[in-house]
Amino acid sequence: MFLNILYVTILPVAIGFAVNHFYGGNEKFEETKKAMPVFSVLGLACIVGGVISAVHPHIVNGGFELLALTFAVVFSHNTLGYILGYSIGTLFKFSKAKKRTVSIEVGMQNAGLATVLSSTFFMATNPLSIVPCAISCAWHSISGTILANLFARRDEKSNS
Repeated sequence: MFLNILYVTILPVAIGFAVNHFYGGNEKFEETKKAMPVFSVLGLACIVGGVISAVHPHIVNGGFELLALTFAVVFSHNTLGYILGYSIGTLFKFSKAKKRTVSIEVGMQNAGLATVLSSTFFMATNPLSIVPCAISCAWHSISGTILANLFARRDEKSNS
């Protein structure tokens, strides 16, 4: 499990830090960085699609109620994370940028890592264990983008 965490989370972050350190001022690198979020979302979509296709029969057997309940729990967990993250930042008198960062970091969690760990270690004994992770991957990407855009629009309005 430690190696999976290392491969999925720590190694890509370390590579990102190293590449940014060595090529951070390069104009072509800065231009390339702008396209990276698209690849990130496509990667998550492939993971989610693969996971859902692997457990599709189990999801169908669980019915709409199971899917709706799972989404409700994921939505609530995500929203509560955003609210608590921002509230903790406010409690400790963080700057606006830091409050927003903590909010998004706490709210989004690491659903990609959860998906990989669940599919590797729990899917054989409980195939449905991966469904909340997969839904989280998709929903966190959507909700995080929405929240970041709301923050940006609020800044635009206050600067006008």
